[in-house]
Amino acid sequence: MVRPALALPAGAAVADDVAAGEPIPSGHKVAVAPIAAGEAVRRYGQVIGAATQPIRAGAHVHVHNLVMSQLRAEPELRNRHPVETPEIYGAEHLLYARARSPEISAKLRARIDWGENYTKINGGEMNNNPSPGIKAGGLSTILEKSLGAVAKAGTSPLNDVIEYAHPVTERGLVFMDSPGFDPCSFTGQVASGANIVAFTTGRGSAFGCTPATLAR
Repeated sequence: MVRPALALPAGAAVADDVAAGEPIPSGHKVAVAPIAAGEAVRRYGQVIGAATQPIRAGAHVHVHNLVMSQLRAEPELRNRHPVETPEIYGAEHLLYARARSPEISAKLRARIDWGENYTKINGGEMNNNPSPGIKAGGLSTILEKSLGAVAKAGTSPLNDVIEYAHPVTERGLVFMDSPGFDPCSFTGQVASGANIVAFTTGRGSAFGCTPATLAR
């Protein structure tokens, strides 16, 4: 386990019978127990990465000994949580085929049906055109964008579909129904328990996320 620290000098107490073995910069993390190489590293009970080398209690924990590239090797880190239902519209059949069970496929179908009905009664449609910025990036239709969105979710089975901001209870790929608007979708992810938000595009909102790490 690690915890964030104020600036600490070497020798300062960080936990029962644990002292900082080196100066810890303000806002950085310090290990309160030994962590083996490859082991999941937790902050406030949430996995934030994997140790790239053995870390002794009291050691400074940062990019020199902590990495997120171990996601594939550490099952506890493999919970992916894609969102923004309008941005899979037209490619949802690819997720239906990857659903772990017919019941999970039906849950995703229900969210798509809800979105179609909501836009219809408000005079809109799910299959609208991309924004000018998206078109400038080379995507001409929502279908093209949706295919890319589904591709970003990898190839693992779809293990659950949840409503907006509901807690994630399954490991692996979980889809959350949310609006196609970054601040709203990210807020829902964090409310569902996400501790790292991966913004996998160079376009979109200039959005920061204080409760969780935001990687763009």
